[in-house]
Amino acid sequence: MLFSDRLVAAEAATVKAAVSDHPEVAGNIKLLDAWIQSQMAYRGLPAMSVGVVYGQDLIWAKGFGFADVEKKIPATPATIYRMASVTKTFTATAIMQLRDAGKLSLEDPVVKHLPWFKIKSPFADAPAITIRHLLTHTSGLPPEGEQGDVMYVLMEGELEVQVHNKVVGAFGPVEVFGEMAVIDTQPRSATVVAKTDCMLAPINQKRFLFLIQQKPEFAIYIMKILVERIRWMDEMAKGLATVAESNP
Repeated sequence: MLFSDRLVAAEAATVKAAVSDHPEVAGNIKLLDAWIQSQMAYRGLPAMSVGVVYGQDLIWAKGFGFADVEKKIPATPATIYRMASVTKTFTATAIMQLRDAGKLSLEDPVVKHLPWFKIKSPFADAPAITIRHLLTHTSGLPPEGEQGDVMYVLMEGELEVQVHNKVVGAFGPVEVFGEMAVIDTQPRSATVVAKTDCMLAPINQKRFLFLIQQKPEFAIYIMKILVERIRWMDEMAKGLATVAESNP
């Protein structure tokens, strides 16, 4: 058995070497290497570890950038990353398996299974947050009055902006909201509600500082957004003042 295992391992190593050394494969890997480095520079990514698999064999792997930017520790193929949203795939699959087994319904309020899950809504008639809401990202987003320590970039979807239950605006893909969070952590002044399934990129102050070091023009972009929204708020305030004067 030991000899057989060694033979299989040797054959696998031979196949791996043959594939990775193939001129077309080697050329494409060099192209991929260059593309990854250019994308990291363009997007301001601190690190990335990439592998190419053929069949069941890892034929190429490389780390790019720094696993620790401040200490200049290089990323390697073995660098450990936070899984982040990749966990959603496993969570959703497990929930659907429980649904199929009859142990829960997607329409169940989350609090039925997690009694400690109690979210205070600013709306008296807001329905209970269900499992389906969480799976489809339609449970609601940062509300007014909540502590603001992160701004967001809307990558996909559509959002509605509400102030005191009144719709005052909307956001589409690649728009930024909650930008005041990079300046201070005062409570938010508006509520953002998802109109469709959305994908967000959160940016805290530390991440913001890193991004503007990599791409200083990003700071100008955020300042322009702040100026536009301050002007918009000023115009809205003038409009309200005019209405108040005409209706003493």
